[in-house]
Amino acid sequence: MNFVNELLLRLVTIYIAEGIIGLVLFFVFRHFSSIYKRRFLRTWAWAWLMFAIHTLAMGIILPLVRPQLWLDIIINVFAQIGGYSHIFLIITGVLELIRGKTLRLKQYQSLLFMVSLVATSLVFAFANDPLAEKERYVLRFIMHEFFTGIGFIAAGWLTLSNQKLYRGFGHRLLAISFILYGLGRIQYFGTGVYNIFGGAFLVPPFNYGTIDLLLIGLMGLGMVMWLLEDERERLNKTNRELDSFIYSTSHDLRAPVASVLGIATLARIELTDARALTFMDMIEVRMHRLDMMITDILSWTRSRKSEI
Repeated sequence: MNFVNELLLRLVTIYIAEGIIGLVLFFVFRHFSSIYKRRFLRTWAWAWLMFAIHTLAMGIILPLVRPQLWLDIIINVFAQIGGYSHIFLIITGVLELIRGKTLRLKQYQSLLFMVSLVATSLVFAFANDPLAEKERYVLRFIMHEFFTGIGFIAAGWLTLSNQKLYRGFGHRLLAISFILYGLGRIQYFGTGVYNIFGGAFLVPPFNYGTIDLLLIGLMGLGMVMWLLEDERERLNKTNRELDSFIYSTSHDLRAPVASVLGIATLARIELTDARALTFMDMIEVRMHRLDMMITDILSWTRSRKSEI
């Protein structure tokens, strides 16, 4: 009995810790979305909020007293909606990132409504049957673990195989943590199926929830690292394009300046009027100043591209 209570306490602690991490990541990505104005960051922010709702609700359900059936059902509804919405929003954010397009607000609302409706129906199925413990276990736990595993493996594969994304360390860390987390949920799904068919799964000396907590932390870290690496690459690309534009524009401006100076030189030779020659001198002085400024710009762009 003490072992069961200790295991229950460890699981509740893990769920609460995961919920806190989810809330922290929600505020982090909400902040980044307001800075970088990229829609998939807001989608990921809401995904982590849904994850926090799911894990905190699960932490409440585990030690819940069963006679309060109505409270158990309400918290289960929040847990299921949060869990399935988390999967949907993570995959949606990855697709928005890859495609560069976002869903319309009505599409978001319709899809989230459908997800919430399915999750709620899973909770209310067999809710009033005291003998349907196995059926509720399948609908509320096993199915959730299966779809979570498949969803995160798909998100990891899409992230890892896409060639448009900046392929830095954060990108690989994010994709691998997606896949490992998905495989962990598939392992939970297999354990649940094994228990349904009469098997007795022996809990290992270490808690699998600790591995989940580590993978969630790596997932959030990978998202942040990839975002910073991608923004740095975008900034470097913009700087290279700007330097190239300045260099080519400055180089092209020298041709008409040289032409005007040549015409002014010919005019000095051909003209005899003193007033006209004065104007030619003024034109030459100003064109020489313009040519010096263009030369300075070219020297500056060359110095930026060269190493000391």
